[in-house]
Amino acid sequence: MSTQPRRPPGSYGLPVIGSMLGTAEFFLFGWERYFSSRRKKHGATVFKVNLFQPTVAVLDAQGIAPLFADEDLVQDYGFSWARPPRELVGQVTPSIFEKGQAHDAPKAFILDVLAQRGRQLPVVFDRLADEYFAHWAKAGSFVWADEIENFAVDLIFDWVLGARPDRAAVRRIYNGIFLHFLPALERLIPGSGLNRALRDYRDLVAFIRSAPQFANLVALAGKHGVSEAELPHRLAFLLGMNGFLGVQSSLKSVVGELTRNEGFRKELGKATPDQGLLDGFIREVLRLHPPVFFLFGRATRERTLDTASGPFRINKGELVMGVVPTAQVDPALFANPESFDPSRYADGVTGAKLIWPRGRQDTPSVPTDRVCPGKDPAVLIAKLFCVRLAARCKWRLAKPPTWTNQRYGLNVAAPEGDLAVLGFEQHS
Repeated sequence: MSTQPRRPPGSYGLPVIGSMLGTAEFFLFGWERYFSSRRKKHGATVFKVNLFQPTVAVLDAQGIAPLFADEDLVQDYGFSWARPPRELVGQVTPSIFEKGQAHDAPKAFILDVLAQRGRQLPVVFDRLADEYFAHWAKAGSFVWADEIENFAVDLIFDWVLGARPDRAAVRRIYNGIFLHFLPALERLIPGSGLNRALRDYRDLVAFIRSAPQFANLVALAGKHGVSEAELPHRLAFLLGMNGFLGVQSSLKSVVGELTRNEGFRKELGKATPDQGLLDGFIREVLRLHPPVFFLFGRATRERTLDTASGPFRINKGELVMGVVPTAQVDPALFANPESFDPSRYADGVTGAKLIWPRGRQDTPSVPTDRVCPGKDPAVLIAKLFCVRLAARCKWRLAKPPTWTNQRYGLNVAAPEGDLAVLGFEQHS
């Protein structure tokens, strides 16, 4: 006999007060406790929460899957409470926040850009890595978190546009893009963070228009109905928000896991590293430190959500939030889920369970779904960086890398702190 759908357990609480209390608990006591306590209380992986606004939280991979592609779960502008000011996207809504043709056409353009520039990625990476690694070896001691952010900016922009922007400006814009909580007030203050970011953003758009590859991208964009006027703003979001933020977070975690897993580092540093181990290593980095924690979709109709805890009825207008870190450590999917074990993917099956932002890691991205279009280049970058570090370098951090399961922020997936390096050597 089939199980009848039920409403998600829990309560949104009183208007305004419920949101204030739920949000305060989330940030004061940490995201892991926030979700695990409710999971235990309700005996389900689906329940109501109130994080800035009423939301249905989903903690299991089966329940999260509809957020990858279902047309009746649409993305609001922003990620629930995290909304970039419209001025910092040039008043051009990024396709990730659109649906239908407004989503599909720009994404098709993005996929074509990545395909067209694909062969250049290893070439640009090697040239840039030669420069940066030599600089790190000469310095000996440095703050690796800052250096990795600079590396990510240079790599992403140089690869796609053929030129490097003002790194500090890109970092200021996008590291702070979700920190403008009162934009209407900030606009009135000449020296506010928002107004400084807007000056940086105008300079970045001008840089993009003058970049060597821009003319080629204009022609490619025209084939997909993306106008020359909107193109710099779409590229800025793609390269700055999606590219820079995601890559720098993943590379910091690669450094952290290579540092604390010396045995794997030695194996990966061989002249011909085992490709299965390399692939498994990067998969474990992404499983335990997913670069995007939460996925969102608002229901455009009443629907049933099938989950590991059974079917739930989602009302029209409700916001559904997939909590990726909990799904990635589900013992029903991953044996000994808290352990870092690259060999778990040797069965050829476990890898299919991994979630990338808006999709499975091994699922090809197409214009009509919401699978991240840059996931394959991002994985390649992580692998190239991993092998270069393991094969050619020795380093010592001021303190062992640690990841937080409490505080939440833009770099929640990366190791805590500045990753201060006390010694770095490079050999051929």
